[in-house]
Amino acid sequence: MTPFEEVFTIAQDLETFLERNYGATGRGLHEKASSVQNQITSETMRKIRFIATIRNKAAHEDRLIAEIEIENVRKAAEEVYRELGIYPYQPPHTTQPTPTYQPPRTTQPTPTYQPPRTTQPTPTYQPTRTTRYFGNQTSGNHSESLWTVLGNLFVGIIATLSYFAGAILAAILFILLLFCGLLSMILNILTGNC
Repeated sequence: MTPFEEVFTIAQDLETFLERNYGATGRGLHEKASSVQNQITSETMRKIRFIATIRNKAAHEDRLIAEIEIENVRKAAEEVYRELGIYPYQPPHTTQPTPTYQPPRTTQPTPTYQPPRTTQPTPTYQPTRTTRYFGNQTSGNHSESLWTVLGNLFVGIIATLSYFAGAILAAILFILLLFCGLLSMILNILTGNC
């Protein structure tokens, strides 16, 4: 338990003690102590207010105050409980830890015989090389035009992306490929290369 948590626990335990044994009322430790101040000594009140002040400073100003004052808070709580007739006081940090839940152990089932599996080799992707020409095919001239190179590039991109990205992206790129092929054919017709 951190000093911060311990200060809060001490203050909360003291509030509960004052409520149950002295009928204290109020919202916090200061108010509860004030409601029973005629039943306890002024020295005990001073120690209770010290604990409440450290708790409030740790909560609202600086958590470091709890680490600095933790020993003084422990000592004050012990003296308060002694003066109120509860001794020995056991601070929260010395309580036994709550045991954690341990699920019951389950026995492992006896393994049954399973015949060895025959493994099939995993097929690997082998792209097919296709060369497509979008230029002049009738004259036997196979020199690639810019549009042919772009078309082949798109075919390569489609093959690669269809492997990684799936059918939707491949379909989109295929449409772009068709558009480039049609554009190439139109340019060939307009330039008279047909």
